[in-house]
Amino acid sequence: MYLPTYSPWLNPIEMLWRQFRREVTHCELFQSVKKLIEASKNFFERHNLMPEKVLSVIGSNALTRQNLIVCT
Repeated sequence: MYLPTYSPWLNPIEMLWRQFRREVTHCELFQSVKKLIEASKNFFERHNLMPEKVLSVIGSNALTRQNLIVCT
């Protein structure tokens, strides 16, 4: 059975996960799971306020601000 190679560059959300790892978990040792969850929430809350930044990270110029649904 043929299985295609793993291609994260073809999946735009992988670019956001890369940014998440760079900003939140890279070279970071959290004292507790609660601290990790807090740092993760802060990352997504910041990016939720800047949908244009998310689009620039995932490399999508096909979507516009009007197409975005911002979670609250």
